[in-house]
Amino acid sequence: MLAYIFVALVLVSLYFPVYWLITMSFKVRIDIMSIPPRWFF
Repeated sequence: MLAYIFVALVLVSLYFPVYWLITMSFKVRIDIMSIPPRWFF
Protein backbone atom coordinates (compact mmCIF):
# COMPACT_ATOMS: atom_id res chain seq x y z
CA MET A 1 0.00 0.00 0.00
CA LEU A 2 2.86 2.36 0.77
CA ALA A 3 4.27 1.79 -2.71
CA TYR A 4 0.99 2.91 -4.31
CA ILE A 5 0.98 6.10 -2.26
CA PHE A 6 4.58 6.80 -3.27
CA VAL A 7 3.79 6.20 -6.96
CA ALA A 8 0.75 8.48 -6.72
CA LEU A 9 2.83 11.27 -5.19
CA VAL A 10 5.49 10.92 -7.86
CA LEU A 11 2.90 11.01 -10.64
CA VAL A 12 1.23 14.10 -9.20
CA SER A 13 4.57 15.86 -8.92
CA LEU A 14 5.43 14.97 -12.52
CA TYR A 15 2.10 15.93 -14.07
CA PHE A 16 1.43 19.11 -12.11
CA PRO A 17 3.68 21.28 -14.35
CA VAL A 18 1.90 19.95 -17.44
CA TYR A 19 -1.46 20.79 -15.89
CA TRP A 20 -0.16 24.24 -14.96
CA LEU A 21 1.00 24.96 -18.53
CA ILE A 22 -2.25 23.78 -20.09
CA THR A 23 -4.43 25.85 -17.77
CA MET A 24 -2.23 28.93 -18.21
CA SER A 25 -2.59 28.73 -21.99
CA PHE A 26 -6.36 29.27 -21.70
CA LYS A 27 -6.26 32.15 -19.23
CA VAL A 28 -6.07 35.87 -19.83
CA ARG A 29 -3.14 37.86 -18.48
CA ILE A 30 -5.02 39.19 -15.45
CA ASP A 31 -5.94 35.66 -14.36
CA ILE A 32 -2.37 34.45 -14.83
CA MET A 33 -0.87 37.20 -12.67
CA SER A 34 -3.57 37.22 -9.98
CA ILE A 35 -2.63 36.65 -6.36
CA PRO A 36 -3.75 34.16 -5.12
CA PRO A 37 -3.64 32.21 -8.39
CA ARG A 38 -6.75 30.59 -9.81
CA TRP A 39 -6.26 26.85 -10.07
CA PHE A 40 -9.27 26.14 -12.25
CA PHE A 41 -10.96 27.96 -15.10
